[in-house]
Amino acid sequence: HRIGGPAPVRVPRYLLLAAGMLVVAALAVQSNDAAAAGMRRVLARLGMSEPTLDTTLYVVLPLDSAAKAGASVDLAALLRAGLARWRDITVEDEPCVAEMARRHDGASSDESARDVATALRAGRYVRTSVTRTGDSLDVSATLFDTKTNTRLERSEMRVSANPANASV
Repeated sequence: HRIGGPAPVRVPRYLLLAAGMLVVAALAVQSNDAAAAGMRRVLARLGMSEPTLDTTLYVVLPLDSAAKAGASVDLAALLRAGLARWRDITVEDEPCVAEMARRHDGASSDESARDVATALRAGRYVRTSVTRTGDSLDVSATLFDTKTNTRLERSEMRVSANPANASV
């Protein structure tokens, strides 16, 4: 016990822990890495502020399976170009999406795909897949709502794996 001056104030440990979490959370919200996305989920569960998502901003995630399927065109780029033609929709630039996907495990899971879209503040994201079936490619694209991580729409089609035989 000190002599002179006020007696030390005892602060409960849970208040110190809460204050520390708020500081870490505030720093995480300012960042765009995997830790920040995880902290945003914690903040949302605690009923705290979550980043505002723009539902007119779409993220088309990279298509890793295209190379394995033997696709000769960049299907994700074609999808981005097609979406960009729609009125009232903005499509995030591919380099930004690729960098953010790299930071989030390549957006290989539903959760990491959502983290990419959240970090870019996009209200919607599209996951695509391509699988080879004989001399054809099965192509699918699924549109998700970033906030709820629910599937909004899914489209599938089979196209020729040979661009010379492809029809529009």
